[in-house]
Amino acid sequence: MDNIQSSVKTYGYDDLDRLVSADMSVNSVPTYQRDFTYDQYGSIRQVTNNGATISSYGYSATPSHAPVTYNGDTLDYDANGNLVDDEDFIYVYNDANQLSEVRYSANNSLVEKYWYDANGQRIKKQNSGGEFTYYINKFYEIDNGASTSYFFRDDERVAKQTSESMEWYLSDHIGSTSLMVDENGLEVERTDYFPYGQVRSGGLEKYGFTGQENDADTGLMYYGARYYSPEYRVFVQPDTMLPDPYNPQALNRYSYALNNPVKYTDPSGHIVDTALDAAFILMDLNDIRQDPSDLWAWGALGADGVCAVVPFATGGGLGVKGIKAANEIDNAVDAGRVIEHSGSLVTRYGDDTGEALAKMSSEIESKGIVGKNARVTGTLKHTEFGKTVREWSKERGGEVYVEQSIDISGRLIEGRPKGSLRPDVMEIGDDGIVRIYDLKTGNANMNNKWMSNVEQRLSRNPDYKGVEFYRVKNSETIRVR
Repeated sequence: MDNIQSSVKTYGYDDLDRLVSADMSVNSVPTYQRDFTYDQYGSIRQVTNNGATISSYGYSATPSHAPVTYNGDTLDYDANGNLVDDEDFIYVYNDANQLSEVRYSANNSLVEKYWYDANGQRIKKQNSGGEFTYYINKFYEIDNGASTSYFFRDDERVAKQTSESMEWYLSDHIGSTSLMVDENGLEVERTDYFPYGQVRSGGLEKYGFTGQENDADTGLMYYGARYYSPEYRVFVQPDTMLPDPYNPQALNRYSYALNNPVKYTDPSGHIVDTALDAAFILMDLNDIRQDPSDLWAWGALGADGVCAVVPFATGGGLGVKGIKAANEIDNAVDAGRVIEHSGSLVTRYGDDTGEALAKMSSEIESKGIVGKNARVTGTLKHTEFGKTVREWSKERGGEVYVEQSIDISGRLIEGRPKGSLRPDVMEIGDDGIVRIYDLKTGNANMNNKWMSNVEQRLSRNPDYKGVEFYRVKNSETIRVR
């Protein structure tokens, strides 16, 4: 008991929801106090620690929003806006605009080299010693001849196994690896991070900040679509996807997580996701568990569900403001992602919450927030329906995607005939229309009177139909899953 320490972290934000202060104390003794300054364009300008400047940035008109100096060092970019030299490293990109090599600026010797597959995923890495890492898939890697198997729950990495040991990942609210334990539950390594991902202590495990891989030799982190620098606190490449036009902070294509790394993550390098949506959903589930007849609790749940699938929106249950927004947004949203997003947390709260989660699916559908069919249950087998849609889609030249959802136990289901939630088949046509085919099962116990009571509290009546149509500005938001 003498080794127990109490650590407290406190954060402050400005009116644009950007992180401006981060303080930490251990056993009531201050450890650090960091302050962050930004300009009106969402570019980070200065970082201080206990009042002393530790990072300063300079900017110019080209490339827009990219730092061109950092602590006096010059940062150079190519015509595509990619960082190519920072006085320590030279960065080389291939024809697909992917980082392919990193070399030392001093002597041009190799630091690391990367290879990618046709889908843009990194499949091989070479270090300066000639050692190779092969990424067979997310479950299996070979590093300098030694293999490692990884285990996941949904998209959360939970364990790894080598020929020598089995270790478990314990993560914080944004998915950063905080603690590694062995098969007996004994601590192997504890890691703590500064807000933007720099390691404060620990850090031997390569899958660290937000669960992404840290390339220790370069200091960069691989986020799929591009690389992120925890030291610079920005991406080294601009986002290639169109930003959210309704959020000026998103127009900065180099900034990380809207300059709020405590609240948001960017798992793909493209789409900012919020770590708080699952917490809001679980709060709503708890309210429903306390009083299942409270229709306003269901409304709050539905609103938070919508906010979880719409980037940059959080906490819609506060005032049930998400319902109307769901009918007006110009994106293809789907309740399945809400379930998938919160699924890794649900099983920790027991069967009662699991039952509420199953009910959540039907209730969101019945409210018309996603426009699902709530009155019909089990009319089509998902595998048969999916096969028909695939064949039809091929004839029309579209693309079909089957999303993954979870059942109440947290297990993945994909085309299975049973379970509380079912996959949706989504077709992306050349006309820019995303069609989501209703494959979810509604609530068989919802009678017409109950349905009417719910509908009276909506901004408009639900549109019950088997096929939904959403026009999206960029279908890539659907493909990135």
